[in-house]
Amino acid sequence: MGRVKELYINIINANDGELPEGLTWPDILHMKELQTYELKEYERKKNEVSSAQKKEIEPEEFTIEEDKTSNKEDLPF
Repeated sequence: MGRVKELYINIINANDGELPEGLTWPDILHMKELQTYELKEYERKKNEVSSAQKKEIEPEEFTIEEDKTSNKEDLPF
């Protein structure tokens, strides 16, 4: 059996015999990675992953320092 056909059958079986509307290829491939073919369960896991990634990203600290070089030129702009 082909891989696409197998994915299709898994998704259909997990969603009460229907193909969920709005399902995209990236969603289908991500479902395969997660081994979760039921749409509600997939969306829950996808939201968990995205919220975990947001927590990992911390805002960067930066400081603005004044130019202390003695060789400044007065520029017209």
